[in-house]
Amino acid sequence: MRVDLYSRRYALVVIKHVDDLPLSKVFDTDLPSFFVVPKYQREYVWGQSDWDALFDDLADNESNDGHFLGTFLAVNRQNASHIAPRYDVIDGQQRLTTLSLLLAAIYRVISRDISQDEEAIVERMLLRKMLVTGDAARLSPQESGSNRDDYFAVLHNAGLPLTPKPKTPKWMGNRRIERAFRHFGRLLGAHGQRNAKDDLWAARDMLGRVKRAVLVKLEVGTYSDAFKLFESLNNRGKPLTPIDLIKNSLLARAEATEGVTLDGVYDDWTTWLDRLGDDYSTQERFFRQFYNAMKDVWGLSIAGAPVATRSNLIRIYEEQIEKRLVDSDELHHPGLLTGLDLATEQYERLITLAPDAWETSELNRALADLVRSEGTTAQVLMLYLLLKQSERRLTDSDLLKLTRLLVAFSVRRNMTNQPPTYELQRLFMEVIHDLERLDSTGEQVYDVVLRRLSARSADDVDFARSLGGPIYEDHTNVARFILVQLAKQSMTKESWQDLWARDQNQSGTATYRWTIEHVLPQTEHLGKDWVEMLGGATAASATQLAHVHELGNLTITGFNASLGKKSFIDKRDRVDEAGHPIGYLNGLNLNSDLAARDTWNEDALTRRTATLIGKVIAAFPLA
Repeated sequence: MRVDLYSRRYALVVIKHVDDLPLSKVFDTDLPSFFVVPKYQREYVWGQSDWDALFDDLADNESNDGHFLGTFLAVNRQNASHIAPRYDVIDGQQRLTTLSLLLAAIYRVISRDISQDEEAIVERMLLRKMLVTGDAARLSPQESGSNRDDYFAVLHNAGLPLTPKPKTPKWMGNRRIERAFRHFGRLLGAHGQRNAKDDLWAARDMLGRVKRAVLVKLEVGTYSDAFKLFESLNNRGKPLTPIDLIKNSLLARAEATEGVTLDGVYDDWTTWLDRLGDDYSTQERFFRQFYNAMKDVWGLSIAGAPVATRSNLIRIYEEQIEKRLVDSDELHHPGLLTGLDLATEQYERLITLAPDAWETSELNRALADLVRSEGTTAQVLMLYLLLKQSERRLTDSDLLKLTRLLVAFSVRRNMTNQPPTYELQRLFMEVIHDLERLDSTGEQVYDVVLRRLSARSADDVDFARSLGGPIYEDHTNVARFILVQLAKQSMTKESWQDLWARDQNQSGTATYRWTIEHVLPQTEHLGKDWVEMLGGATAASATQLAHVHELGNLTITGFNASLGKKSFIDKRDRVDEAGHPIGYLNGLNLNSDLAARDTWNEDALTRRTATLIGKVIAAFPLA
């Protein structure tokens, strides 16, 4: 036995064994070991470039001591000396799975040799034992994504005995496990051809190379040590993210915490990420906002970390995991596991873009509006309000009113940059502090939030000034949000249109069905009709330069590409192949003034800008 100590963040990691082993010893046929990839590891993700690189490295290596294949890290789950070791593979599963698939492809070729030569018989028997001992596979890959079922089916199809007999999973041929197995079969054939030999020679040659190739096995005794060592060693390829490290710390701590299990915490983690979605920026934002919203409310505060940032996120959660992972009878606050479960459930409501349909609840539509108005920073306050809804005696109507207030604040802030972005997180945390200090409930909550936000937001004069500029050029996303909100104001159940609907274009990209349309085109060369309508080339150019991106020159239409450079009358009266209006006669109230006009000039444009500015200020009040 060899014992090493690895120090990281003042924690000692005990490595029970560090062994440089040829693969023939990793899959030893005399003292068989079994390797299991736990369900909390990622799926098998290696692709053809990885398969080719591994095969080529082995084929090109002429060293007698074997090609170095890297390391793998495992926890020995079976300490009894008389029982075959069972290892949980924490790092290295991609390499072990790929090598096993290569061995399976080699076995399929070698097993076709029906000669009774004693050496050939022993060769087949020993290779079979490297992959299957008795009737059990030596390696059990990660089970999600059909990885494990596909792998067992591949072994069976290669002629290896497994009990019970594996079934062939549906669509198996489209997934990586089966594709890798077939690809290695092709590579073996090509290896033989390059050397003017047959497939059997190629399989035996590659088998010798694989068996001599060296892996370093790092064996530790606990999952805690494994995850800590994994974090330290993982400097290959894509670096671990803060979310990866938080997950590993949680799983490591679970092993040593009474009342929780490793599988249970992993299942919880999977549930939380399902709620947060697969966008990393959203996941990271949640972990920052959860701490910032609830650190003082639920006793999560960490010394020296008044605000969670990207740089201190790992430290905050590592200390929380050590400090209070589970609920405590002495404290009237949830532990971290319970807190994250409650918070992700509510955060899912904040980030889910509800269908913009009449039947969708007003609160869900408002929460979606907060995202679309680029108000995600305000979600820290909304998360607090949702988690404290009962205690603060907030009805859904109260939450709707508060959400609309935050939407209005976000639109004004994004247009004017008042207050600046770097102050926003602390501003919302100050609001939470006020609500806790004053023990506010019901209507009082709205008053506290309004007082804080209105004191820091731009007034109507500054808001109007920003709305009068080139809004499309400076604030495209907010401009679209404003236009959509104005267009929806007069909609009824019968006339409702989902102006946020998306369709896939020919390249497969999702694009808005309804898009921003410039009434006066933004194209460099205006058509003859436009030049004449605007009073000549000089006047047309001046009007376009000064006003083309202003609010009054913008609207919402469908089929934007079919309007483009057309004249004003053509844009107004445009219909689709079925005769349905797709221009300014499309029925949106936003376009009613355009639908009634026959001309468009600088005066009409600036008048419409002034009119729409008034409507926008009324639509997003801070009152």
